[in-house]
Amino acid sequence: MSSFTVRQLQDPRKFFIAYKKDSGEDLAIHLHDALHNRGVDAFLDSEDIEEGLSVQEWKTQRDNAIKRADVFILIVTHSTCSSEEIQYELRLVRDIGKADIRPFIHSYIWGKKRELIIGLGDQDLDLSMFQIRKFDTKESLLREVTFSIPLTRSISFKKEDFT
Repeated sequence: MSSFTVRQLQDPRKFFIAYKKDSGEDLAIHLHDALHNRGVDAFLDSEDIEEGLSVQEWKTQRDNAIKRADVFILIVTHSTCSSEEIQYELRLVRDIGKADIRPFIHSYIWGKKRELIIGLGDQDLDLSMFQIRKFDTKESLLREVTFSIPLTRSISFKKEDFT
């Protein structure tokens, strides 16, 4: 009789980082680079889409990254809620019903607004419905992301998986 052990592997999750360029790009780049240094598959448009593409090719690459993502990290800064690009990305996440939306809100914004609503055209998305994490600095954003989101998911294999 042969023995068989159950084996567990760690499958890295795929992250999409959404941000408003004029107020969150430095935060997003810092988070992206730190996650990549930890071996995490994190997509950031300014880092992962090659330059020189047409607008349509750029949008296709961005959309494909959203569709592949397990987790949609939304960095909320002062102009995020009014961003048409953020609104589009959130509509796509909602429509495919796939990614886990995780808003990270700069504490300055949290102190100014209690309602964080993003209009998606046909409905509003109230960010207070999600587990909101606040941050003050690039380092605290990274800490909040790595402490609140598992960077991998476990996959178990059993004997019947191979028969």
